[in-house]
Amino acid sequence: MSVRKQNYEIGRPIGKGEMAVTHKAQLVRVSRNGTETIDPAELAFKELNRDFALNASYRTKFLEEITQYRELALPNAVEVLDVVMTPDTLAVVMPFYEGTLLSNYMPKDGLPLVEALDILEPVADALDTLHFHGMVHGNLKPKKILLAKRGMVPILLDVGVFKNAFWMGCIQLSNYRAPEDMSLKRLTPMSDIYSFALIAYELLSGQLPWSRKLKEEEIQRIKEDEQITPLSVHCPNISVNLLGAIMDCLNPDPTSRRPRCMDVVNYMRAALDEDEQTAEFANIDPVVLLEAQKAVARIDKELVKLEDKIRAKEAKLQQEQVKLSQSINTEKEKVAQLTASTESSDTQESSNNEGGFFSRLLSFGRRRQSQPNQREKRGASAEAIAQAEAKMIAAIEEYKEKYLQLETKIREELAELR
Repeated sequence: MSVRKQNYEIGRPIGKGEMAVTHKAQLVRVSRNGTETIDPAELAFKELNRDFALNASYRTKFLEEITQYRELALPNAVEVLDVVMTPDTLAVVMPFYEGTLLSNYMPKDGLPLVEALDILEPVADALDTLHFHGMVHGNLKPKKILLAKRGMVPILLDVGVFKNAFWMGCIQLSNYRAPEDMSLKRLTPMSDIYSFALIAYELLSGQLPWSRKLKEEEIQRIKEDEQITPLSVHCPNISVNLLGAIMDCLNPDPTSRRPRCMDVVNYMRAALDEDEQTAEFANIDPVVLLEAQKAVARIDKELVKLEDKIRAKEAKLQQEQVKLSQSINTEKEKVAQLTASTESSDTQESSNNEGGFFSRLLSFGRRRQSQPNQREKRGASAEAIAQAEAKMIAAIEEYKEKYLQLETKIREELAELR
């Protein structure tokens, strides 16, 4: 016989924990005329024990946290569809997920790094988001992570319940709980980070950092005294950085842990990239691979030297170009000066030809007397200009030839270097 609680038809139990019992359930829809129909979608009805349901202070705190959690709408954490509160009932309604708990999925030898990363990354993202908004999970362990049947997507369970439950002082010791949880009597984001690192440790190795035969009190002492077995004992080929990140998060001092779960995930991703690069050379003789690496190093050094030589040659070519340009400009200035001097002489002679007839007649005799000297001067000036022009043309041709030869030589050397 089924039980009705508010608008939910309660079915068979599917789980029982420290604080609550979970049943399958279905929503009962009531039409305006009073007709009832049962929605075919299966739900999970998680009802807290009466000790919590009847405690008014706890109910208030529980409702506050659930409301805050529902506003986050985390994609990889269980969705809270409804909260059922009656004088003697306190329950949350969630979708029913077909799948496998992570605790039932872990092989004894651990999972490959890529598979562990696929599981842990969505969980880390959900936890870091909770912590950013001032919330904690507070009871993280493999039984609280469901691998959904469709796509093996990890779903974080029981979020927003256990933080307030700890306020009641009912949380028991757990293998996955941080060592300070019991001594400090409070939960913090560092508690979740410790539990997350412990799950990562177990996923990669298939082992816990202590014997499973030990009692919880003995395990608590191992955690507090930092006597846990390093992950490298079970995974000797683990990345050094990933090993350090996980072991840091398992430090008994909360202030020494990494601040985010995603820090561990990032090192897992980096280690996976290293593994993929190493796999490319897996079938090569190690001796041959070593020699090849040395040869590549030598080639790199030679390339650096060649690049230096190329830069030196290019600088030398630039300097020669500047010198050639300066020489050409100097010769041009000399020609300009000679040309200006000649034009000045012609102008003076022209001005003397101006005036009246008598003046020209008087000057004629003087010019006749001085004509031989002027002709000699003019001839000397023209000859000097011609010589200067010839000298300039020869110099330009010479510099041009030198420049072309130098440019050809440097280009050939650059081609050989490259």
